Amino acid sequence: MTIEAALYSYLSTHSGLSSLISTRIYPMQVAQGATMPAVCYQLVDDIPVHSGGADVIVHAARFQFSCWGGGTSGYTSACAVAAQVKAALQDYSGTMGGTGGVVVQRSFLEMTTDLFDETLVRCGRAVDFIIWHEGS
Repeated sequence: MTIEAALYSYLSTHSGLSSLISTRIYPMQVAQGATMPAVCYQLVDDIPVHSGGADVIVHAARFQFSCWGGGTSGYTSACAVAAQVKAALQDYSGTMGGTGGVVVQRSFLEMTTDLFDETLVRCGRAVDFIIWHEGS
C-alpha cells in the first residue's frame, strides 16, 4: 500500500473527521462539484533518509492537507476540519491503513496556513505534516 492510500484509509475512518466530511478526501484537488466541507492532500516533498536494510527505506514525507469549508460558515467550517486532521495525525505512530498498511514511525505538524480560492470564493485552512514512514 502507498502512503497516499494509507492516509486516505486512515483519515476516512477517523471519527472526528468523518463526522464532518464523510469520505470527501481527494488527492491533489477537490472533485468538481463536490459537497463541502472536504479535504484534498498532496505530497510536497519526499526524502528517503535512512535505509534499514535491503527492503526498508524510511522516508520523511511532507504532505499538505487543504481543508475547505462549506456554506455560510466556510472559514469556521474549514478550521473545524483542519482541527480534526490535526487530531488524527499529530504524533501518530503505527500501521496506517490497516492490514497491509504503511508503518508510520511518527507524524507531526509542520505548519498551518489560511487559504482562499478566488475562483470558487471558498475559505480554507492548510495543515502540513511531516510523516516519517517506511516504504520502498
